[in-house]
Amino acid sequence: MYHRFQYLIFFLSILVVIKMILLLSITVISFLITFIHFITKPVVALLTSASAEEKQLIAEISKLKEELENISLRQEYTAYVKIERKIVAAQAKLNEERNLHQTKKLMYQYGIPYGFQALLSVILILITVFYRYTPIIVFNGSQHNFIPFGPILRFPTGIDGAVSVPFWIFVNNYVSRHVASYVK
Repeated sequence: MYHRFQYLIFFLSILVVIKMILLLSITVISFLITFIHFITKPVVALLTSASAEEKQLIAEISKLKEELENISLRQEYTAYVKIERKIVAAQAKLNEERNLHQTKKLMYQYGIPYGFQALLSVILILITVFYRYTPIIVFNGSQHNFIPFGPILRFPTGIDGAVSVPFWIFVNNYVSRHVASYVK
């Protein structure tokens, strides 16, 4: 009999820990979804900085332009034209590099934040599906009826005075978006 009582206490303590983890994880995930663009902005900036090849081409073009300024068009026409052609070729290569860089930057700029947002949303959906009948918080039913909102708060748990996982997710998303409206 004593061992069954210990197992019951152990099981109940695990349920309490799961509820606390759900409470905190849903709150953190909701705020992460809302603020993911602020969080990923430095990461995207770091990943999309100018490449070494692009920096080298810019330095080469500026060096060739300095050489071009030192050459007289009338006295050394062939040297002037050769350097000018090198500048045009380097600028064409630089434009090509910048177009590739812009494509990469656009992919990172939208892929990283929206990818994380989608991943976190799927996690919230999975939490909702697997824990929809688990109450996050249970108040004393006789003292806290929450009339007329009690059925909405406890749906689909059916426990009086309970706050369900779907309702908790809804509240956290609303609060995080409201907080974000003040931050922007």
